[in-house]
Amino acid sequence: SANYEARAFGIKAGMFIREARRRCPQLVSVPYEFDKYAATAEAMYRMLFAFTPHVQGVSVDEAYVDVSALRGDPGHLARELRRRIHEATGCAASVGSGRS
Repeated sequence: SANYEARAFGIKAGMFIREARRRCPQLVSVPYEFDKYAATAEAMYRMLFAFTPHVQGVSVDEAYVDVSALRGDPGHLARELRRRIHEATGCAASVGSGRS
């Protein structure tokens, strides 16, 4: 995975570390900690299901959340989801919305 700062240098998930370091010599590589990722993902999904039962998991850090039964401004709902995700996991989140 690559954080937003690394992505600004063109670094992508799955890229060989040699190429990533060529693009960004000051790159800091951090080893995977799968137990922590699993615990964080579980905390995120618990929070999402507390928000609404209409959650479809896509990956360890991505989900589709149907909030059509909830009342309120979509922007407010998105901000609230981001706040709750951060509160539950300590991680920043991106939230998008649309009709589907």
